[in-house]
Amino acid sequence: MNAKSFESEEYWTERYNDPQQRRGQLFDWYIISFAKLADIIGPVLLQQFAVDDHDENNATNAILRSSPVALIDVGCGNSPFLTDAAAYVKAHCRSPLINEKVFIGTDFSEVAVLEQSQLLSRNTEVENMQVRFTHADARMTIGAEESSVAVVMDKATLDAVDCSGNEENASAVVSTCVKSLVPGGYFFSLTCRPAARRTETILRGITTSGVQCEHISTVSLNNDPVSPSHLLIFKRSAE
Repeated sequence: MNAKSFESEEYWTERYNDPQQRRGQLFDWYIISFAKLADIIGPVLLQQFAVDDHDENNATNAILRSSPVALIDVGCGNSPFLTDAAAYVKAHCRSPLINEKVFIGTDFSEVAVLEQSQLLSRNTEVENMQVRFTHADARMTIGAEESSVAVVMDKATLDAVDCSGNEENASAVVSTCVKSLVPGGYFFSLTCRPAARRTETILRGITTSGVQCEHISTVSLNNDPVSPSHLLIFKRSAE
């Protein structure tokens, strides 16, 4: 298969229509679930629901609370990441905001979006929460307005885009993601590429976006020399 196929919506439609691709079952790329990342991402997600006037981060939290969108999973495929994240928030938070803020999964494949929407209708763990899935080309939109999202998650989507060798596409995806963040919002990128290479890709996209972001940290998730996994964390600068 030519890696450039990843640029094609038709490729992903065919992939999710293929019975051999576990259609009808949930699947996490790199076999890394939300549960494996919860200790890192969970506290960041919960920040936007916190109300504590004595918290030294209260000003930032107030901006995050004002975001209408809690989380966007870009290139969600048929992963349970988004609904697991929403269920985590529901289990760890009693703020009324949990039923007001939106959790969005976007994908290039309408087949994946339809499948996720059908599974969502039977998911009682996120009942009464604002969870939805939508079709989108992340080079142009991730399903939300600029400066409206607290957390954006890229879970292997940049890796797929990067396979085509088209740097402009990768930069466009990053630019769309970071522009959607509220000041103080977070962009997470899970990759199996070398951390330095992925950091370079993201920084190039940030430069294109015109948005100020800082690289907070890179977390190595395993020591597998054949297939290493890293979680890169960026934060949009407060304005």
